[in-house]
Amino acid sequence: MEQVENVYCVASGCYSDYEVHAAFECKEDAEAWASAISERDDNGYSRGDVRVQEFLRVPKGVKPYTQTTYHRNMNLWDDGTTSDDNQSCNTDFPICAYDGVPPGRPRVRFVRAPCHRGKGGRLEMTCANKSVMDKAFQDRLTMWKAGAWNTRDLKEWKSNSGAIDE
Repeated sequence: MEQVENVYCVASGCYSDYEVHAAFECKEDAEAWASAISERDDNGYSRGDVRVQEFLRVPKGVKPYTQTTYHRNMNLWDDGTTSDDNQSCNTDFPICAYDGVPPGRPRVRFVRAPCHRGKGGRLEMTCANKSVMDKAFQDRLTMWKAGAWNTRDLKEWKSNSGAIDE
């Protein structure tokens, strides 16, 4: 999607009481308004459920389209082995996609979760271009096997550019 920007909406309520009060270009402005609305008024009433939510702003003239997002994850164990190489893809409207608009460059995450019992972690990658993602995933795997980054010292690491040293 070309020139996607975020807008910050001040909202309150839930379910049938949900209401978007206003949209702001600047997150700080939205937060200031939400804070002011949340404070008690002269009658002692408070709208404590006021919050700022972030939404995509779709430029004028962009027609609805779908986009495929590719995902891959693999367990990397401290003993140098790997397991569970999972690959998937899903096609959806970018504004409805679980991960939002898929990145052109791989979004990379490594996490040592409790399910690994302190013996490894999971390398995860998401991208709109499968061949780019596959190459970047292979590069990260090769770097890990060569000892270029020590996963034992990482609890969680994220990158939107695919670079290990961010």
